[in-house]
Amino acid sequence: MKNDKKLSFILYQEEKTPQIFEIKKNILKFLIIAFPIMAFLFLATIVTGTLYFRKIKTFAEKQESQILKELKVKNALFLKKEKEYKKVAEKLQNKLAAAPATGLGTLSLFKTSNGQIDQTKKSPIVLDSIRTKKLGTKVQLNFNLKNERENGAKIAGYLFIITKSGNNLRVYPKNSISNNEYQIAFNKGESFGFSRFRPVRATFPLPKGLKSMSYKILVFSRVGDLIFQKFITQKIRN
Repeated sequence: MKNDKKLSFILYQEEKTPQIFEIKKNILKFLIIAFPIMAFLFLATIVTGTLYFRKIKTFAEKQESQILKELKVKNALFLKKEKEYKKVAEKLQNKLAAAPATGLGTLSLFKTSNGQIDQTKKSPIVLDSIRTKKLGTKVQLNFNLKNERENGAKIAGYLFIITKSGNNLRVYPKNSISNNEYQIAFNKGESFGFSRFRPVRATFPLPKGLKSMSYKILVFSRVGDLIFQKFITQKIRN
């Protein structure tokens, strides 16, 4: 009986009885179509996986390279800072072994140390953009410390601003004077370091009826030398 839904195969082998095999046409068609598709999907998965992991590896290598670069930069900055601190420490040691402070007789409000000198005549700093602004019951003094060095070498130190109204003496920054002391250490000022200019904003209480205020601006180096001082008077503007 003829069966169109099946295919028959006869296998002949030497000295053996021929064997007949039957397979449904639908299964044969499925195998003919499915195997190439499965092989293609398998190869596509392998290729995609290879590309994906290669991409991950490349990304990881870039990240590692970036991290190494950042660490090198941080290490260079650390070494630079360490070198600067060593120079400051060496200068301080030399000053402690030097003669008593000279040229600072007008700074009785500040503590003096051995070797501390007045370098304001050759100061590398000038004031720029000076202005005041009234803020309710307070007044804000604004200005820039400008670097006048020709080579633009960095200036670092400590800043103080002193103002007086009646019997009240105000010092910026706040808490510069310890509760149990009557003099100010030079390193209690506002710390700074700049190559071009450094904006400064200082706020003080504003006495009633006052139309102008005077300020004394002092700058000490990292080793305690007075490198800038200036007395200014500014009208109070709203």
